[in-house]
Amino acid sequence: MNQTAKTEIFSIGEILYDIYPDRSVIGGAPFNFIYHIRKLTGQGRLISQIGNDRPGKDLARFLSENSMSGHFIATDARHPTGTAQVAFEKDKTPVFTIPEEAAYDYIEITDAVEACVISNAYLLYFGTLAQRSPVTRKSIERLYALRVKLLFDVNLRQNYYSEEILSRSLSAAHIVKMNLDELRVINDLFFHIPFDLYELAADIVRVFRSELVCVTMGSEGAVLTDGDYFTSYRHPLTDITDTVGAGDGLAAILALGYQRQWDLQTLIERASEFAAEVCRYQGALLPDAAYTKFRGWFEPI
Repeated sequence: MNQTAKTEIFSIGEILYDIYPDRSVIGGAPFNFIYHIRKLTGQGRLISQIGNDRPGKDLARFLSENSMSGHFIATDARHPTGTAQVAFEKDKTPVFTIPEEAAYDYIEITDAVEACVISNAYLLYFGTLAQRSPVTRKSIERLYALRVKLLFDVNLRQNYYSEEILSRSLSAAHIVKMNLDELRVINDLFFHIPFDLYELAADIVRVFRSELVCVTMGSEGAVLTDGDYFTSYRHPLTDITDTVGAGDGLAAILALGYQRQWDLQTLIERASEFAAEVCRYQGALLPDAAYTKFRGWFEPI
């Protein structure tokens, strides 16, 4: 199959349960990202691992009920399905506490998974959290060598990152997405200059040879650059329930718009609009009906 025929988007990393004081919901940035992709286009595959436990069985049932393939989600008999305890700051920004030694820390790439990625994947999404484990980190890096576009969503959690992990990930990625706090960490590790969002975003493009860098700024919107041209957009935020998963929604539109070669202004406006929609609902996912008005953006490829 030639490169132009590769149209699917994949993600690799954690699928877990976000534990709130009053409920548990399915989460994990790679899962949230690919859930949006599936609901908007009918395609998209997640590479992950769950435990052979009740939460893992519940996850498998949810995927089946939502027509999401679990073919590349392995079951781990030794480690539990991942969880994340969620609390909120006063501005409704979530704070996560994430136990170690979860099933997604031990994702391995089989020859069948690699063959499917080689044959079908246009773009692969990955983050930082799942790379805390050498096993999953090696699996993600195995996919670097394949002819596939890479979207690195920095998504720093607790202390689960290092200079080496960030350097290798940034160097591999075609698209990089982060928030202001994560940009500050990258500056402290690699650039050591007075903080300037625009200068640092351009430096990431130049030093790590990225094609696009997106920096999100919460209620102030987001900035997108290819190193030469900068654009920004702030979509009005109304009826905010919480901001859980807003960045994952934005990343999904970045991936789909990049694939369709939207101009940068269209890309940041639509990504920001979709992220704002996520903020209107509890949790990271939208109800099925809410996806309808966005599907017209995505003609089949």
